[in-house]
Amino acid sequence: KHFPAEFYGQRWQIECVFSMLKRLLDSRVHARTRHAIDREIHLKAITLNLMILALLLHALLNRASLSPFLPTPSNARAGKQLDVPEGSMPPRVRPRAKRP
Repeated sequence: KHFPAEFYGQRWQIECVFSMLKRLLDSRVHARTRHAIDREIHLKAITLNLMILALLLHALLNRASLSPFLPTPSNARAGKQLDVPEGSMPPRVRPRAKRP
C-alpha cells in the first residue's frame, strides 16, 4: 500500500518518535500474544511520554527557579537547601553535591 500523499510530509515525525522509543526503551518486544504485544507497546509509549514530561518539567523548574530541591540564588546564599531522601528522585533530577 502507498502512504497517503497529504500525510507523507509528516511521516518523519512518527519515524523520529519510533526511533527515540527504540533507543531509550529497548527495541525488542518480549510479549508473545497479540494482546500482550499491544499492551507492551502502549506501556512503552506511555513511559516515553512520561519521560519527556519529566524532562520538560525539570527544565521548566530549573529555568524558573521554582524547584525547592535545587539551589537558587536566594537560598544558596543563605545556605538553605531542602534535605531530599536519598533515592527518592530520579538521577537527572537529584540536586548536585555542594563543592568543598
